[in-house]
Amino acid sequence: PSSIYGKSVTAIGPEAFTLKGIISLTIPDSVKIIEEYAFAGCAVLVNLQLGDGVEYIYANAFAACQKLASVTISKSVKYIDSGAFASCISLTNYFVADDNETFSSIDGVLCSKDKKTLVFYPTSRTDTEYTVPNGITNIGDYAFCGAESLLTINFSSSVKEIGEAAFANCTSL
Repeated sequence: PSSIYGKSVTAIGPEAFTLKGIISLTIPDSVKIIEEYAFAGCAVLVNLQLGDGVEYIYANAFAACQKLASVTISKSVKYIDSGAFASCISLTNYFVADDNETFSSIDGVLCSKDKKTLVFYPTSRTDTEYTVPNGITNIGDYAFCGAESLLTINFSSSVKEIGEAAFANCTSL
């Protein structure tokens, strides 16, 4: 709910809904913060709708949501921790609201708004090869973590920095 006992809900606390059987989830616009492990292990979560007030998504907030296939980042999101969607084994696309000032999407891959940083590759894609788009200068921390299908990643000469554990658990790479 957006309010409880007349008070606005502005955050979802750590582990608040961990391991619950939630299938569809709509975060109200009043929520600004989704804390660590808030929805981790919600294995049957299929539909996630982030409210237009969500600004911060912390570590493992949606980790191991095994049926979550896509995520739409609302216009207000400013920060997503590198492990926010870890081990989401069905995640194939990130979509971003056009008016988001921090993030964008290139063919379902989460990038910074200026399209210079590749933030997260949807690790459950079945592609065996990926070419980092021209203009990307940074590969974020854990950007490809767990992308087990990838055999090859092609980099353009524009890539200058690769973040910590960017290719962790890329077992076929």
